[in-house]
Amino acid sequence: MFLNRQASSATPLFPRANGTYSRVVPVWVLSGILCCQISACAADPPRKAGGKPLPILVEMGGRTMTTAGFLQRLEPLDPSVQRRLKENPEAMESFARDEIVKQYLAEEAHEVKLDQDPAVRHAMDRAAEQALIAAHMARKAEVDPGYPDATLVQETYERNRAQFRVPGRMRVAQIYLEIPSGSDPTARRKLFSDIQAVYQELLKKPARFGELARTRSQHAESAARDGDMGWVEGGALLPVLAPVVESLNPGETSPPVLAGQGWHILRLVERAPDTWRSLDEVREALVAALQKAESQRKVKALLEDLVKRTPPKVHADQVRDLFK
Repeated sequence: MFLNRQASSATPLFPRANGTYSRVVPVWVLSGILCCQISACAADPPRKAGGKPLPILVEMGGRTMTTAGFLQRLEPLDPSVQRRLKENPEAMESFARDEIVKQYLAEEAHEVKLDQDPAVRHAMDRAAEQALIAAHMARKAEVDPGYPDATLVQETYERNRAQFRVPGRMRVAQIYLEIPSGSDPTARRKLFSDIQAVYQELLKKPARFGELARTRSQHAESAARDGDMGWVEGGALLPVLAPVVESLNPGETSPPVLAGQGWHILRLVERAPDTWRSLDEVREALVAALQKAESQRKVKALLEDLVKRTPPKVHADQVRDLFK
C-alpha cells in the first residue's frame, strides 16, 4: 500500500564498487555461460582421501558435490566475495545451491552429448579462448600490490563523495483510502470525492490529521497510530510516492496521490539529515575499483602498443573473395 516491497525486502550480500550491495545472482541468470562449463563440470562423486570418502556438501537429484568440488568453485572468486560468503552462512548456502544446480544442468547436457554439437563446441572453444586471453592480459597488466597509495584513495573519496551519500530517513504519516478490486467508475469517482473531502478538511484544520487518520484511513496499522508510518528511506517508498514525500517540508501535507491500490494523503512528520559513509567504510571498495581501473588502463596500453609494434595486415582481396 505504501512501501516498495521489492526494495525493502532485498538482502544485501555482495559488494559493488560504489560500496553498495547486491543479492547473489540466481543460477537461472547464469544459464548463458553453461556452454563453457559443460566439459569442465563432470560428475563429482565422493572421492576417497586416505581410504575415507570425502564428505558430500550438497546434493540434488542423485548428483553430489563434495567439499573439494565446492572449494574448487569457490577458489576463483574475488577474495572480498569469498570473505563475504564465509561471513554469511545464508549466502554460502545460497551459493552452494546455485552451484549444484549449475553442475546438475551441465552434467545433463554432457550426458546427452550436447558438448559434441558443432555449434556448442564452437561456443565452448570461443569462451575458452576468451578466458585464456583474459587471464593472459590480467597477468601482463598485473597491478602493483601497493597500488593505490593512501593519497590517491583519499583524493578519490573526496572527488566522489556524493556517491557515498546516505539519504536521510523520513518519518511519514498517511491517510489511505483503498480502491476496491473490481469497482466500477461510479465507485471510483465516489472514492475520489471522499479523499478530496478529507484533504479539504485538512487544509482548514491541519491539526486534525491524526483524528482523520484514525477515523478515515483504511490502513489499519498506521491508522491506530494517527497515520504514523514510522521512519522510512526514500527507496523504500512506492516510486510514485517517494518524490512527493521528498518535496515536503516537515509538517506539510500532500494533496491526494494515486498509488498502488488506493489514494494517499501524506504528511512529512520529520526528516533526518543526510549522512555520508566514511572513508574507512568504503576504503576496500575504493581500492578494488582503483585497482580494476588501473588494470584496464594497462590492458588498453598493452593492446595499443602491440598493434603499433606488430600491426595486423588484412588481405582485403582475400576477404572479398570469401563472399563471392
